[in-house]
Amino acid sequence: MAESGEPGPVNVGNPHEVTVLEIAEAIARAVGIERLEIAFVDRLVDDPDRRCPDITMAVERLGWKPEVDLTEGLARTVRWFREAPGRPAG
Repeated sequence: MAESGEPGPVNVGNPHEVTVLEIAEAIARAVGIERLEIAFVDRLVDDPDRRCPDITMAVERLGWKPEVDLTEGLARTVRWFREAPGRPAG
């Protein structure tokens, strides 16, 4: 996007809706947490019911679409943080 010259805004993201609970569970799996304790709270008044970006503009104007799914993206992120230089051992 930054190198495209497109003035934006342009939605980028995964067009497949995922709940916050599903994301929390996926993160737990990615980092190896076996028992996840989750506290459910009331959402904010202006919190949207759905979070599913329309990436049509990104596809049409930038030729962009996501190539990595949530599970693989989290695995890569966890691996990067675990291998990051200067990270304390343990």
